[in-house]
Amino acid sequence: MAIRVVVQRNQQSIVPIRFYRAVANDPPDQNSDPVRDAPAVDDRGFEMGTRPASWGSSDAHGAMVAIQKGDTIKIKILRTDIDDDADLYVTSTNTSVITIASPNNGGPIPKNGANKNIFQITGVEDKRKTPVKVEVRYDSTTGPVIGELEPHIYQPVNLSVAFHIVSIRGTAPAKTAADAQTMLDYANDIWRPCGIQFTFNSAQHFYNETIRQHPTNANRSQYRRRTTGKWSNLPYNFDRAGYVTDDDRWTPAQGGQWRESDMIESVNPANVSINFYWSHNSASYDSAGTRTDSSWNGLSGVGMPRRGGLHLVESAGKYDLGHEIGHFLSLNHSDDDNAGTETDNKDIWLLRRLMYSLWPPDSPDYKKNVGYGDKQYGALISVKKMPGKYQNNDGELARGRRHARKIN
Repeated sequence: MAIRVVVQRNQQSIVPIRFYRAVANDPPDQNSDPVRDAPAVDDRGFEMGTRPASWGSSDAHGAMVAIQKGDTIKIKILRTDIDDDADLYVTSTNTSVITIASPNNGGPIPKNGANKNIFQITGVEDKRKTPVKVEVRYDSTTGPVIGELEPHIYQPVNLSVAFHIVSIRGTAPAKTAADAQTMLDYANDIWRPCGIQFTFNSAQHFYNETIRQHPTNANRSQYRRRTTGKWSNLPYNFDRAGYVTDDDRWTPAQGGQWRESDMIESVNPANVSINFYWSHNSASYDSAGTRTDSSWNGLSGVGMPRRGGLHLVESAGKYDLGHEIGHFLSLNHSDDDNAGTETDNKDIWLLRRLMYSLWPPDSPDYKKNVGYGDKQYGALISVKKMPGKYQNNDGELARGRRHARKIN
């Protein structure tokens, strides 16, 4: 059957398919956590935007996705304007960078079963200025291209981590080493396609820390040194059991941080690690304690960590560690505009981002679930850097990797 097209303004893009992460259901009915081998796809627009110099120029028009070198990932196509029974094939424009792992011989892509509308690609090599396209073609591997996906392959960067369970004036979070492993697994599910992995640097990676009221000075706290077992003074006081509070006694000379948040970083940090300090609660952002907060954003004036600490509260959700790691790797909230002002923008393309600052709204219903569960923001780390009001906080993958390599 012929398709009649009326070209508007001397140009027209006809894209009968879309690319999406390969989880159980199609949008808008997805309700899935991040899956390590089914990464989020940055499908915002059909141009590449501003590209890091190492990527080189590309004439690809479509989505972008990240792959760690050597990994095989799944991508789902959404047949938005093409029949379900049409035979579709997938090819790579450079098999030294990307190969098609399935279906065999490029297709046809399965039309039913567990792998319905899913193909798999393998990241072979991380090559500078060597763009590659995965092309979906109609009817054969030499048929017309009906969709393009630009993947980027990344060498793995490993960052060591340590968890500290902090008792403050007798109140500690009810967390175990197994809880720490679960949180780290979620973070790795999110960040692995970007080539950033988090591992425990030794068998000893889970510590119990104690902060107490100074026995004779009401304006000062103490912490127990792990190396000696002796008590050492902290310069100020944790005055609320279990809490890291928003004590407003701070100065720019301290990096513009709340003093209690600064102090918790001084409690027995493990060497050559990102140190995660888990307290019972925090008053820094949400008095209900339903939100994590970073004790600092991971940066000093020269763009490198001062120590290597982040703060989590007991009720931190499964994506929150990955979000706070994003701050450690220099990323601001995705809904900060170019002036650095946090906006109330709840567009779906922001709600899908790992670095979104809030939660989806109660209404309308189509914004409550953007693919990761009811009222759960997403796990997309933006690959593209698109122009507009939020471009300074776009291109998160390239910025995050740049800082990860410095830290490593």
